[in-house]
Amino acid sequence: CYRPRRTILEVFADFPKTTRRIERLEQLLDLVPSIKPRAFSIASSPSLHKSRIQLLVAVVEYKTRLYETRKGTCSYWLSTLKPGCKIPIWIKKVAYQITIFYYYAQILKLKFLFKGSFQLDLVKPVIYIGPGTGVAPFRSIINERINLHNLNNNYLYFGCRSQTKDFY
Repeated sequence: CYRPRRTILEVFADFPKTTRRIERLEQLLDLVPSIKPRAFSIASSPSLHKSRIQLLVAVVEYKTRLYETRKGTCSYWLSTLKPGCKIPIWIKKVAYQITIFYYYAQILKLKFLFKGSFQLDLVKPVIYIGPGTGVAPFRSIINERINLHNLNNNYLYFGCRSQTKDFY
């Protein structure tokens, strides 16, 4: 039970006496948890990509301490699809809540609107910081600023584990 990120198949192989006691498919399905839906942020600009939704997905693939290759269930599956392939999706409306101290808001001269959003001064450069994940919404916003307002003064800083693997 303490091996890192064991698969269901490995658990069954490690406990053959228990595995032999599973007689019906329904019993197996009761034991195996269902795969949870994956949520990804939209990375495309609505004004630039009117009839398409683009995602920015890092393909998860790594080796465990026991040198077993592990692949992300959804990210790896997406990477195997051919261009133009249709996949089932849903769009969930999300209300982002942005917390900024009033002091900093005054310094940055942000104009607050109701419902937790803010409006940026379109003339000033914008610095976006995405620490490790969450780069997709920034890509969407930057594309909107460039496409709608011709604003090229956007700077995105983000963290990643490897320069060779995580370059977007």
